[in-house]
Amino acid sequence: MSQAARIAARFGVPHIATGALLRSHVERGTPLGRAVRVSIEAGRLVPDRVVRDTVREAMADAKAAGVGYVLDGHPRPGPRGVPDRGRAGHDRPPRAAPARR
Repeated sequence: MSQAARIAARFGVPHIATGALLRSHVERGTPLGRAVRVSIEAGRLVPDRVVRDTVREAMADAKAAGVGYVLDGHPRPGPRGVPDRGRAGHDRPPRAAPARR
C-alpha cells in the first residue's frame, strides 16, 4: 500500500491513483479508456493529455461529493519516457560518498 493510499484511508477521502484510474476506464470501455487502450496496444505511453483528463474527472467527482482527495502518481515531472537529467541515477553513474575520518 502506498503512502498516498494510507493517507487517504486515514482521512476517509478518495485515493486518486493514475494507474488504477486508467485501468478502470479501460475495463469500463469509456471514451478515455478507449484512448488508453489504443496507446497501450501500440506500445506507447498514455499521452499526458489523457492522463490529465482522467485525473481531472476524478477530482471533479470528489469535489462534487464534497470531499477532498489524495493524488498518487500525478503530476509527473517533465515529459514521461525521457530520462530526468536532474535526478541522480538516471543518466550518470552514482557517486561514492566521501570516506569518514
